[in-house]
Amino acid sequence: MSEIRIQYYGSIRAAAQKSEEQMDVSANMTVYQLLQQLDLQDELFESENKNIREDVTILINGNIINHEDTLDLNIQPGDIIALLPIFPGGG
Repeated sequence: MSEIRIQYYGSIRAAAQKSEEQMDVSANMTVYQLLQQLDLQDELFESENKNIREDVTILINGNIINHEDTLDLNIQPGDIIALLPIFPGGG
């Protein structure tokens, strides 16, 4: 088991009802498997096909991760995973 930290932002934070949490994960767990274990299925996945929603950004240790890479990317001890929705606004 290894400990990681998950940070939640925006509407994902509201759904999780916390800004972050520490979690123990098993060796060789992928990012996708971790996301499936979180109680945030509606916020993270498309209901019809279980793909990660296009409006969710995933960062690991400050680096944006492509959704396709989550299937093969293993979580490492000490990783910080941030989950962000697309924020409205801009300009």
